[in-house]
Amino acid sequence: MSVTLELLEDQDWEGLRQRLDVLANYARAPMPNARVFNSVALPILNNTFTDLTFDSERWDVGSMHSVAANTHLLTAPITGLYKVGASVEWAANVNGPRQLLLIEGVGGTAIDYINEMAMTDGSPTRQSLETTWRFAKGDSVRVRVYQLSGGALNINAVPSYSAEFWMVRLGGYNNEGVQ
Repeated sequence: MSVTLELLEDQDWEGLRQRLDVLANYARAPMPNARVFNSVALPILNNTFTDLTFDSERWDVGSMHSVAANTHLLTAPITGLYKVGASVEWAANVNGPRQLLLIEGVGGTAIDYINEMAMTDGSPTRQSLETTWRFAKGDSVRVRVYQLSGGALNINAVPSYSAEFWMVRLGGYNNEGVQ
């Protein structure tokens, strides 16, 4: 016991208290997260990659999205590990493939995608994907779609499902306490 007390007496108590206060405030802060959607059907040209835009927010904790500018982006407000995802419903059409991609950054690398043929029974084609990715503060992600039906085809506006896009910070990484 006396060894422990001697070690504690040599510590910088004020510095330790300040660091603990910072950690406690960080632990109480809400994790940045957003879910956005488009309230109207979006026409997608044939044989053209198209970034989806999102005109409405279900919520946005951390100012990750704007309905005024760059409505196609969700942006990480702090460095960390994030879960990102999207879901869409294509208008009924039996021809060709449909692709849904998550693209990192402006020039961007695909960080996840799904490629499926259209439903052949005349029903809408539904696609959803979700992945986990490391983002630095200020990094962004967007949703890109592609279809090859032979003509323009809508992404339907379906409440709570299409077109939806989300991003949730799960925690830090590497030097932020998670290895």
